[in-house]
Order: sequence, then structure tokens, then C-alpha cells
Amino acid sequence: MLCYAYWFNIVVHALLATLLMLRSPSSAAAAATSYFNSQHTADYSRLGPCNVEDQPLETLLLPEASGCGSYCRLSPRLHLPMSPNSSTTASNPSSSTAQASSTRCSAAFLPTVVFFSGFQLRSAYYTPYARWLASWGYVCVQYDLALFHIVPDEVELGYLPYLLDYLQHQPSIKGRLNLNRIGAAGHSRGGKLAALHLADDARVVAAFLVDPVDSGGNKSSSAARGSLKAVSATGRSAVQALAGKHKQAAIAGAGVSGPCNPQQRSSHAFFGVLGPGSWLEVVPAGGHMQFASVTSGVIGRALDWLCHAGHTSHEHVIELAAPALIAWMEAHLQRNPPSVHAAAVAPQVPVHMMQPAARNMVTSHSKQAVGLSQPAVDGLLGLQSFFEWVRKQQLAGEITFTVKPVTLQHT
Repeated sequence: MLCYAYWFNIVVHALLATLLMLRSPSSAAAAATSYFNSQHTADYSRLGPCNVEDQPLETLLLPEASGCGSYCRLSPRLHLPMSPNSSTTASNPSSSTAQASSTRCSAAFLPTVVFFSGFQLRSAYYTPYARWLASWGYVCVQYDLALFHIVPDEVELGYLPYLLDYLQHQPSIKGRLNLNRIGAAGHSRGGKLAALHLADDARVVAAFLVDPVDSGGNKSSSAARGSLKAVSATGRSAVQALAGKHKQAAIAGAGVSGPCNPQQRSSHAFFGVLGPGSWLEVVPAGGHMQFASVTSGVIGRALDWLCHAGHTSHEHVIELAAPALIAWMEAHLQRNPPSVHAAAVAPQVPVHMMQPAARNMVTSHSKQAVGLSQPAVDGLLGLQSFFEWVRKQQLAGEITFTVKPVTLQHT
């Protein structure tokens, strides 16, 4: 009996020691490994595991100090991730586990992306992106201004602090949104606004630009303030604002150019001033307005005629752009790595798409820094499933995909 009690005591203490080890700092590494493994297999070309709630908010009245002038109303709306039901989880087997999916969808501090609409375009035109983001565990914030009310860039840029403060005090979401580190995304002029926020605002740590169009940089224009000509001619140039700052961003651009996205002011101009590790995905058959979901057939056809369209559908172009949006936010916003692993390995680098010399530098540096094997390095770099999807789309001629080379110094 005494012998039995002795061994029972040993087993209990061993179990307690194991539990303590699981709750030690090494558990952070285990959690990180689990997250990276889920990234490795996640299929961002499909909606994620979360249910999505569309939540319009009450009108935000901007103060006069914002420079809003004669119209000081914003109409915000949110798309929120919600915990999946069993059928939702079963329909997307790419999720690592049901528990991981539930954690992603109902986290207490949700990553937040502000999506800026194109010039005079409604937030509803970008609902597919908002739903895609929310389905992968992000809160997507959008807003509408009064139709035909033209707001200069420098004024609208000042709206963001008021919007974030407004969100912090909304009872239904209070404390649920991480507004200290946010993502910015946008289409056309909205892409320009997202780029300017990336250049200026330290809270914006990730930006995804959907066929962005630059304007401004011409200080000599005599156009009246508030006119369309003034907005296009005298606003700040986002390309100039980003130049020399080595900021990383991802771009989904149109292969078809036209009056709405002239080549000298669109995706390639932005990509030229972005830092190493930035992405440029081009949809050869996509036109500028095909990145927006214009629900009215008449308006859609008119915009496609005006801006020029390729021989594919709006839905297909969005389906080609959205996976890169999620992958970029996963690498730059969702990851907030406390450990040496993610910091040393430069997670934004898609290793197998780089030139061999650059690949060798990255993997050599990574293994020196954290002592990892080659498979572990590839896993930490993550997003393998996404880049397999990229490879397939490239082979099918659906997209081209470029990554600015990254050079890492040995330590």
C-alpha cells in the first residue's frame, strides 16, 4: 500500500510539473508554432472560418476642428468576425482546428483594418473585401461621406483619429478592437489615402492598396479649393510621401489602364517607392473599377466604359485580389510576435519566390539567429499555402506577382 502511494505521489507531481512547463514562457513558442502552422495550411482564396456580422453605426458628427467645413457627418459601418458554428467550421477544412478558429473569431482584442473607398464611391462597393477580412478574424471599418461632397485629401486624412476615438467608445464593441496597431486598405483614391496613412501614422503597421491612384504634388495650381481640379492637382502625392521611407505594403493592381488609373500614377508608381519585401500582384485582365463590386448594372457598365475594363468579371477580379489582402494582413498585422522567432525570420518574405541568392541569405541568417532547421525556417516564413495558390494563378495566366528583394545582414 505504501509502495502504491509512493508511485501515485510521483505520478501526480510529474503531471503537475508538466502543467507548469506548459504554462511557462515556452508556451508562447508553442502558441506561435501553432499559429504559423495554421498559416501554412490556411486557404485565403476562400472565406475564412468566422461568421460575419454587418453592423452599421450611428452617424459620427465631426468637430469643426477637423476641417470638415459644411458637411461634418461620417456614416461608419463595421464587419465583425463572429464565432463559427459547426457547419461553418466543417465547410472550411483549411482551418487548423475548431478551437483555433473559434479563438481567431472571438478574440478579446481583434485586429482592425480601415478600408477607404474610391473617390465618390460607396463603402458597399467593397463589401466583399470587408466580409473576407471579417471571415478571417479581422474587424473591417468603413465609412461613407455625402455623395458629391468633395473632401480634400489633407482634410479627410484628419478624420481617422476622430473615427478611431469614436469606435473606442461604442458600447457594442468597446474594448474588442485593437486600435493601437491597425491596417489600412483602400481602392483608387482610397488606396492613396491608405498609403498616406502608412507614411504618416505610426499606428498603421500594414497597408494593402487596391489599384491605387496618386494625385497631387502640384503646388502651383490655381484651382479653387474644394473643386475636383483642386483635389486632383494640389493634394499631397502619396508616392512622394512614401519615397525614401522604405515602408512595406502590398498592392493588387489592374493590368488594364485607362483614364481612371494612368500608368504613371497607379500601381507601378507606388511599388517603385515601397521598401523591400513589398508585394505587387497584377491582374492582367482586370480594369480599375473591376476591383469594386458595383451592384447596379447600369452604373457598373458606365464605370467600366469610363475607366476601361478587361475581359473578366468584377467578382473574379475581387477573388484574385482578396487572398493577397488576407495574407498580407496575416503577416504584418495579425502577427504581433513577442519572441525572437518571428522578429529574426522576417515573416513577410516568401522565400521560395525569391532569387536563389536572396533565399540563401534569408535562410542562413534565420538559422544563425534562432538555430532552426530549414523546414522550420520555411514554416516560420509561413504563408506557404498562399504562395502555392499564387504559383497556380501565375501558371494559369490569371495574375503576375512580384516581391521586392530583401537583403538581410548576418548577425
